[in-house]
Amino acid sequence: MTGKASASDQAFLNRQRERLLKLQVEISSATEAEELEETGMRDQSLGEAHEFEEDAQRLSLLDVDGTLVGQNIQRLRRIARAREN
Repeated sequence: MTGKASASDQAFLNRQRERLLKLQVEISSATEAEELEETGMRDQSLGEAHEFEEDAQRLSLLDVDGTLVGQNIQRLRRIARAREN
């Protein structure tokens, strides 16, 4: 019975590792996309006339994007730790 339980436990762990790997790839891709978008917004605003309202909206979006990127980086660290075990 222990042989069966450990084989099923191992299968479960393998499925979980695969899920973590997929999640890691998805989060990494999303983080890279957010960082590229942030860079694009900054570059775009350099060559344009500035309206205070538009600047405020851009800053707000950059702040939200930065928060999301920071959260994703923390999630990636937790995933990396989980995959090490």
